[in-house]
Amino acid sequence: MSEKTGPHKSYRRDRQEKKKSVDKQAGKEASSMGEVKHENKEVKSEPHKTEETIEKQIDEGKVTESKDHVINIEERELEKEKLARDSIENYIAETRAKMEWKENIRKANLDASANRSDDDKQFYKLDSSLKKNTAFIKKCKTFSDGQKTSLTKEMGGLNLTKYIGEVASALVETKLKMSDITAMVDFCSALHQKYTEFSTFLMENWTKILSMKKDEKVSNPSKMRVDLRLYSELVSVGVFTLKSGLPLLGNVLTTLVAQDKESLTNSAIIISFCKHCGEDYAGLVPTTIAKLVSRFSLTLPIPTLLSPDKQRPVRNILTDYHTCLVASLLNVHKELALAERANRRQLMTRGEVSAERKEKAEKLSEEFAKLKGHTEQMAESMGEEMVEMPKLETEKDEEDEQELANDVAPDTLGQLWDDEDTKAFYENLPDLVAIIPSILYKDSKGEGEPVTKKDTEDLDNENEDEIQVDEDPVEEVNLEEDEDMAEAINMSTRMVLDAFLSQLPNCVNREMIDSAAAEFCMNHNTKSNRKRLVKALFSVQRTRTDLLSFYSRLVAALQPCMPDVPNQLAALLKQDFRWHVRKKDQINIESKLKVCRFIGELTKFSMFSKADVLFCVKQLLFDFSHHHIEMACTIFESCGAFLYRSPDSHRRTKIYLEQMLRRKAAMSLDSRYTTMIENAFYIVAPPDNPQEARRERPPLHQYIRKLVYADLNKTNTEKILRQIRKFNWDDPEVAAYVVKCLKNVWNLKYFNIRYVASLLAGLVQYHDWVGQEIIDSVLEDIRLGMEANNPKQNQRRTAMVKFLGEMYNYRLVESALIFKVLYSLITFGVIMDPETAWNSLDHPDQMVRLRLVCVLLDTCGQYFSSGTSKKKLDYYLLYFQRYYLFKKSCYPSDTSFPLGISNIVLETISIIRPKMKMLEDFETACKAVLKIEEEFVAILREKMPEFMQQQVVPQEGEAEGAGLGTISEGMEEEEELSQVSEGNSQSQPSISRSRSVSQAAMFETEG
Repeated sequence: MSEKTGPHKSYRRDRQEKKKSVDKQAGKEASSMGEVKHENKEVKSEPHKTEETIEKQIDEGKVTESKDHVINIEERELEKEKLARDSIENYIAETRAKMEWKENIRKANLDASANRSDDDKQFYKLDSSLKKNTAFIKKCKTFSDGQKTSLTKEMGGLNLTKYIGEVASALVETKLKMSDITAMVDFCSALHQKYTEFSTFLMENWTKILSMKKDEKVSNPSKMRVDLRLYSELVSVGVFTLKSGLPLLGNVLTTLVAQDKESLTNSAIIISFCKHCGEDYAGLVPTTIAKLVSRFSLTLPIPTLLSPDKQRPVRNILTDYHTCLVASLLNVHKELALAERANRRQLMTRGEVSAERKEKAEKLSEEFAKLKGHTEQMAESMGEEMVEMPKLETEKDEEDEQELANDVAPDTLGQLWDDEDTKAFYENLPDLVAIIPSILYKDSKGEGEPVTKKDTEDLDNENEDEIQVDEDPVEEVNLEEDEDMAEAINMSTRMVLDAFLSQLPNCVNREMIDSAAAEFCMNHNTKSNRKRLVKALFSVQRTRTDLLSFYSRLVAALQPCMPDVPNQLAALLKQDFRWHVRKKDQINIESKLKVCRFIGELTKFSMFSKADVLFCVKQLLFDFSHHHIEMACTIFESCGAFLYRSPDSHRRTKIYLEQMLRRKAAMSLDSRYTTMIENAFYIVAPPDNPQEARRERPPLHQYIRKLVYADLNKTNTEKILRQIRKFNWDDPEVAAYVVKCLKNVWNLKYFNIRYVASLLAGLVQYHDWVGQEIIDSVLEDIRLGMEANNPKQNQRRTAMVKFLGEMYNYRLVESALIFKVLYSLITFGVIMDPETAWNSLDHPDQMVRLRLVCVLLDTCGQYFSSGTSKKKLDYYLLYFQRYYLFKKSCYPSDTSFPLGISNIVLETISIIRPKMKMLEDFETACKAVLKIEEEFVAILREKMPEFMQQQVVPQEGEAEGAGLGTISEGMEEEEELSQVSEGNSQSQPSISRSRSVSQAAMFETEG
């Protein structure tokens, strides 16, 4: 800070250097005496903390954080390992509990025959009335998990001996959910344990339901999926013996697999069986579970229902089905790849993919996704690895696809519109739906049925040089009014509409045509009037081509309210175009060109489909001669650039342009036609122009920028000041550009900003308005940076804050302004509430303001070391610590807070206040701030009791929100009280400093 910067160096630095030299001479005694004491006796001095101690703590913090970082990584790995182990242990525990539950129920069911009493007297006491038993059977048909307890209790009081067959039938026919299976198994076991014939009737009903022929399809796959699992569970818990239950189960599985090897429609049923029953009947273990068991060397409980020899047939059946799924998946994947390759090739060569090909590819993609999901589930359930999809040789196709993507990229195609006015004309249409009441157009809005036409032509069989002529019959569009309707319209209404139509040719700007659209929708919206409007638009004079774009805008504006208007007009134009193409005469060229230009204008408003206009171009290229040449060129001139720059029509437009050039080269055409074709081509696809040379700045501007941005350093500040003073400051442009360069300090190197402040300090001696303007610009830029909060502007904001601090060092601004900026950085848009702070201008995770405060304090904070400025800085540092600790408290731990920011803050505070003790946490900082605010309020009550009676409440609120208002009021009062005590210690440096500035000015004047 002791560098000299010419005659306008920082005089605060001189004072600091003198003070340092005195401290060195004093030795240890001076260091023990401390700095200047606080005049406010109520503020206690903080314990002394040396710089060595702070640096040691920072180093220890770095080491601790690095160790914590390593420990955190290890802890995460251990936590993942623990979670994986807990999951497999939970699975094993659940499996073991499920097996114990099944064993208990199976044992009770198998022992039921021995435990049942042969005496039927136990049923005599139970209710056997028809009414209650019938009601019970009806409830069984709607069985669910929630009804199990009530039905079981009700069953205990009923004698169902005569109705047990109906109960069994009702339970089999019930539509259950997967979550109801366990409750149904318990309920059936209870019935089986009480009634001997229940299992027999239940097996008869299951046989009727599950028995299928080989060619018979499953009528209800959802119910079959639940029924198959329920039946398997009933067999596993002993309601049916293995001898009687397994044959039916094997038959069902065999039939489902045999009839579904090609269609694979029963995959959901088979996968559900594998997930829920595969462990009991086939010994299946899911792939994920098997890996975890092997990883942790654990043992899975083995089901005892079937031996491995009996499980093998079921496993073979499921393996066969899995093989069919894999084979089908590979076939669909190959077919999908071939279809996508063909589509890409057709898109590259012909510019469009037909609707049939797109639909086929979409169906294959959906089928592949479905099959892949089923195969993954089946492989996971069976403990098999998922098959990998083979990579086809598509390197060339990928290159072609990349070429296609680059060809239709927005950067390659350019802007859709040439300028903003053109874009506004074709895209910014009046919203009649929002302006006009819906009652005026609700009838016409539903009548816009599109005119039936041949949709986008199939280009599958189209070669570039083989374009087929349109042989479809020309469709007639009837716009004649019905006789009954014509009679109903009175003469006055007809005259009003005629007056409106007669004014349309005068609508030659955007405002007039938009007003005409609103007027027609408000006053003339009837079916017959719409037909007359379409007829009038279509019948525009062939020489008034200037009206076509405005008429197209009128149609586009009416389209949301009257869809039939653009549909009918487009149909009329297509009818007239096809008639002219088939006529092949050499007359009426103006009418032909009018139709082509009208089609082009409607295309740019999206009122005429791109496929239709390209089809028109294709028909003209088929017989490319005479009038057809002019018609094709007219279409390209009117909407060719729009089609060429649109990604969906770029390919076909480019192909047709190339065809047109080839036909021109192959034919012997008149020079007029040749010029017309070339003009149309270059209007659509202009040649790549070299980039325009960058506008060169005037020599004077270049010289000013060189002086300020390139040459300025600590050795030539005086020389550059003399050069800048020689400019013509009476010229507003020159003066404005010099000021602009001086205030745009972000264009300089960071350490050269101080020399701009030195340069400005000398310049304001001759042009005082310059300092005011630059200071205003700097303050405004700092405020805008806090409002916009754009991370891209962080370097610029840092430079401006640095410049403000350097201007204070050169006495261009006062300390009050510095403190206002410092407080605004920690209060403007700041909400110290972790929940709502994310909605403020300063988010808790944004650290730029902390960095800006540190930059400003590093630049000029060391000069706030005595008098009222020292007290102001001491109080500000408390608020700053509260702001810093609030940011830190928003992070889950101290280690997660950015280490660089912590180091910058601690280093800044330790430099300007080595003895200050850092507060521990946010709550402590809030208490410290509240304490000093209360002290200020007490002082103000003592000094200004009348004022405090009126203002104490607002000032306290302000202090709670920002803390700036109370401090500034208290500081001003203390500054007045301390003026007498400071005496000559404050006045003498100011006099010598002012004298130095005057001497520097005189020196330069003489030079």
